Amino acid sequence: MRTSINITELINLLVEERNLHFNHPSEISRRVIFSLGTVITTLIASIITKEISDNGTFDPSNYLNHCYFKWFISCIILGYSFILWGLVEHTTIHANQRKRIQEAINYLVKSNNVNMDVFWDTFGYRHLKYLGNLKMNKPSELFMSEPDTRGFWGFHDRKIEFGILMVLLGFIILLNILFA
Repeated sequence: MRTSINITELINLLVEERNLHFNHPSEISRRVIFSLGTVITTLIASIITKEISDNGTFDPSNYLNHCYFKWFISCIILGYSFILWGLVEHTTIHANQRKRIQEAINYLVKSNNVNMDVFWDTFGYRHLKYLGNLKMNKPSELFMSEPDTRGFWGFHDRKIEFGILMVLLGFIILLNILFA
C-alpha cells in the first residue's frame, strides 16, 4: 500500500512538472514579444517627440541618414536575433523535458507491476551527470534534467543575455542621438 501512495504522489508531481514545462516557454516568449513592441513604440514616440519639439515638424530623413541611428538599428536587430535564437533553444529544451517526463508518467501508469529500481535506472541516471544548479526547486528535476555539457556560448541563457545587452546598447545609442 505504501508503494502505491508513493507512485501516486510521484505521478502527480510529474504531471505538475510536465505542465510547467508546457507553460513556461510560452510565458517567456510572450514577454519578449511585448518587449519588442515596447522598443518599437518607444523608438517611434521618442524620435517623433524630439523632432517636433526641436523643429516643429517631423522629417524622418534626419534620423535615417544619421550614422548613430544605423548603429542603433543594427544593435536592436542583432539583439533580438540572439534573443529569439535563445528562445528557440529554450523551447526545444522544455519540449524534450516534457517528452522525458511523459515517458516516465507512461511507465508508472501503464505498468501493472512497477519496479522502482527499473524506473530509477531508466529515468534517474541523468541527475548524476547534471552540472547545472544543484539547488533544485522540485524533486522531479533531479531525475528529469538533461546533462549540461555545452560551452559558455552553447547556453540558450547566454544568447538571451547577450541579446538583452545589445538592445540596451541600442538604447544608449538612441539616447545619444536624442540628447546630443
